[in-house]
Amino acid sequence: MTSPTAEPVLVSIDRAMESFPIPLENREFIRNFVARVGVKGCLVVGHSYIRALRTYGQRDLNIASGWSNGFVDEAEALALTGGNHPVWHDNGRPGTWGVSHPLNWIRDGSGVRGATAPRDFGRCMKHGQPLLATGNCWQCDGES
Repeated sequence: MTSPTAEPVLVSIDRAMESFPIPLENREFIRNFVARVGVKGCLVVGHSYIRALRTYGQRDLNIASGWSNGFVDEAEALALTGGNHPVWHDNGRPGTWGVSHPLNWIRDGSGVRGATAPRDFGRCMKHGQPLLATGNCWQCDGES
């Protein structure tokens, strides 16, 4: 019989990523900074994120499909993640910093969320209007 106060079972970052929808493109990036920070194990927290418990008692890292947070400051976030990805002060977890993963839906660099960023399909040669994904502009679509 298991006690309701039993310690949760910790798993490796690879095992956690197998049971959580982390894009394949982000897994090596995550493995690298988890190895650098030193974790004693990971927990999958529902459908929200992976919690990586640090070995030396600092704040745990929260790892989602396109971002991670829990770094103690900007310098740590940059050092542990290689400095090639955007880092940001995390207003959701005061006193922590986060990093955007290589493949994410957070921002596309223009301040627009990646999932809703407008796409440019060019301009219609006949009407000068923006082209839709169909390859026609709104006026061409109405000329059927």
